[in-house]
Order: sequence, then structure tokens, then C-alpha cells
Amino acid sequence: MKNLSLLFISIVTLALFSCQREEVQQNGGLVTITATQKSSPDLKTNIGAPGTVAVTWNETDNLAVFDATELNQNVPFTYSTGADTKSATFSGVIQEWANGQKKTFNAFYPYNIANDEQSYLAFGFYIPTSQTQIFIGGLPDYDHLGLYDFMAASPVEVTRTGAEQPAISFEFKHLMAILDIEVTNSTGGAVTVTKISVQRAADDITGRAQVDFSKSPGQAGFYSVPAGFPYNHSDLTLQNSGSTGVGGTITGSMIIAPVDLSGGITGFVVTVTGGTQYAVAKTAGPSLAAGNRYKAQITITTPSFFDLRSSKVYKTVKIGTQIWMAENLNFVPASGSSWCYDNNSFNCDTYGRLYDWTTATADNHGNGTDICPAGWHLPTDGEFTTLTTFLGGLGVAGGPLKETGTTHWTSQSAGATNSSGFTALPGGRSYNGAFDYLGLRAYFWSASENGTLYAWGRYLYYNYDGVYRLDYYRTVGFSVRCLQNN
Repeated sequence: MKNLSLLFISIVTLALFSCQREEVQQNGGLVTITATQKSSPDLKTNIGAPGTVAVTWNETDNLAVFDATELNQNVPFTYSTGADTKSATFSGVIQEWANGQKKTFNAFYPYNIANDEQSYLAFGFYIPTSQTQIFIGGLPDYDHLGLYDFMAASPVEVTRTGAEQPAISFEFKHLMAILDIEVTNSTGGAVTVTKISVQRAADDITGRAQVDFSKSPGQAGFYSVPAGFPYNHSDLTLQNSGSTGVGGTITGSMIIAPVDLSGGITGFVVTVTGGTQYAVAKTAGPSLAAGNRYKAQITITTPSFFDLRSSKVYKTVKIGTQIWMAENLNFVPASGSSWCYDNNSFNCDTYGRLYDWTTATADNHGNGTDICPAGWHLPTDGEFTTLTTFLGGLGVAGGPLKETGTTHWTSQSAGATNSSGFTALPGGRSYNGAFDYLGLRAYFWSASENGTLYAWGRYLYYNYDGVYRLDYYRTVGFSVRCLQNN
């Protein structure tokens, strides 16, 4: 007959963690972050109003307890006493624990019934790619962090003696880090922040992870990310965040997996999205260590987008209901045909790269659509028409689209104002191995084909205020302007 027993567990969290306070310098649209040490309490579930930290267990918290057997590999232990304190009691049932028998117990927070079939030696869990934070009375509410503040305890060995019901004390350690992102508005107008996204070139900040209960927290191999399961981004949706005027700030907080950012590793990107998208990049700094809280201070000035593939920041502009890149794309694809004008890289730096239509529309870099980065696309013929219609029609739209002056254009038509902010540059074209029209014409591909040999595009001429709509051979090299997805 099975010997059933109640196991009461006293939980004590460790106050051993430090907080990294990140200092930010703005340079050319990129943010470089360095760190200084500052002591702070450890973090669990709740972070209070700015400047306060509430390290507490909640009445809704549950633990998963293991005893190194398949029978008790994920037993739910529910809250009993100690809410709003660092030390709480949880109770549950451990099966088949005979008098005099020694068992080794492990514990994991939080309990998740979906993990019932996980191995008791390799317990898996998921770091979400999407988190949500609401605002109450204008202040961020941090309760959502408790859902993802994964913690594990070192193994505890206990022998049951007589009819006693042992109390076991677990000391939990955090497996995740907390990243606070403070966004300061210096754009000159109101900004509405709806989403903060963190992205990294390496797939290691979200996704599936697991702990090996044959080891202890902090020991090599205890925490790992199985091959094939990680992801490279985390999105924090801000609900009821509202707008902030010039100099105002909005702060969001998310749980993120510990990652190694030492040695000046590039490709850690924070994107702020509202009506317009802004981007900054973390190009250097410390590792994001488990149990630590980090703060990234982001100042947004002019709209921009950071292309993770090439570490290039592109200016963006909202024209009507559309958000366009305000620069020509300068990305070298893995395959296909593309050129710098006259095969001179300095021309790519100024005018962007020229692409044949097949390369411009091919997914040769894992984006799933075309040559544009994730979240953007090569505009269709109809989307170009939406642009020119908003600016008054084909006969006059070229003036508001063209960069003013003769720094790049050979000369300018009378209506050239760049009032749209599109800043079209005369990058010329590539044709049958040759190059022409630099300083005279700006050509742009659309994603729309016309038959099997041609595709639709647009071009602007130096002494004409209008925009030409043309279909041309797909082998010709034109510039690319990307349009943000709706």
C-alpha cells in the first residue's frame, strides 16, 4: 500500500544578487551601454513603484517539487502561509516515502501543469517571446514578471524518521535576468510607445530552456538551451501606456534569459514601436547574468530602424498612413545580383545598393519575404501609387520626394522641396554590366511584375517635378526603398 505523507516546505529566497545600472551614451543613432555596480535586493514576482522593490511570495504562487523518481517528478505544492514576505510555506503530497527512507528533493518555480510529463532529471520550461505590461494610474504594473521569473533550488537530502512530517527549507536562485528599458522622448513631439522589442543575432534570449536536477543552480550545465528550440527576440507590449511629451519617459520591464554580451559583442537591439518605429543598439557591455536587474536608458530622437543583418541604422519617415525608410537599402544579399554604382563602395554608402528585380524580391536571407529586413517589405506598384497620390499625383509628387540642393542632384527642378522627408537620391542604375544616370535619376523597384520579363518601378528625373511609372527588364539594377508592414 502506498505510504502518503504531507510535505511542508519553508521557502527562503537569497538576497545575494547585484544590480547592474547601465549608463548610456548616444552616438550616431546607436546606444553604447557600459555598467557600474550597485547593490540591490533580489527580485521575485513584484517590482513596486519606481525606486521600490517588493521581494515577496504571493498567495497565487505554486511550486513544482521533485524527488528524483518518476512518481514524484512534478508535484504541485501550493501556497499555505507567508504572503507578502520573503519566506513562505507551501504544502503538497509526496507519494511512497517510507519511514527511514532517504530522498533528495528539488524544487522549481513556478509550477506548470503543462510540464507534467517532463523528465525529473531534465525539467523543461519556456521563456516567452511575448510579454505584456499594463499601466495603472500612469505607473507600470510589474506583476507580469512573476509569470516568468523562473527559479530553482539546490537539491536537499532528507530522511523521513518515524511518523514525522518533515519541513524542508529550499533556497531559490533566479535563472533569469530582468531588463528595465527607460525610453526618453527627445523627438520634438509626442510619442506613443506600444511595444518594446529586444533582439539579438544569437538565438539565446527566449525560447525553450531546461534545468538538470543532477546539478545545482550556478553549477556548469545546470541551465541550458536545447538545440533547435531557442529564439532571438522578446517583445513587451505596453497597454494603457499613453503618450509622452518632449523630455518625458516611459519604462517597460521584461524577463530575459542570461546571455553573454562581453567582449563588445554586437547585435543586441532594442526597438521602440508606436505610430513610428525607433531603434537603438546595444553594441557593448556586460553579460546579462541570472538574478541581476539591468537598466537600459534609451533616448529617441529622429525616427530610425536598426537592421540587425548589417548593423546599419536607417532613417524612417511617415508619409500619410505609410512608414518608409528615408534612405536607400544598402544590404549585401547572400546570393543574387547587386552592385555599388561603378563598383565603388563609397557610392553604396551614399546612394545605397542597386539590385536586379529577382534579387530584390527573393528571400535569400531568411526574412520570409524579400530583400527588406523583417517587419518591412518591397512596396507593390499599388503602394507606390498610394504614396504619389498622397503627394498630389504623378505629375507633381517628385518635388516633395527629392532631396533639395545639388550636393547629389546635378541640378534641381523648381518644385524640389523634400517636404515629405523621403529624401530621394539620384543613385542611377546598372544596365548590361554598365552604370548610368548617377546624379540625374533615382530608380526604385516595386514588388509587382508585368509579364515574365518586366516589373514595375518608379523613377525621378533631375529637372522634372513629377514621378515616372515604368515597367522595365528585371535584369536592370535599381535602388530599393522598404516600406514598413502594417
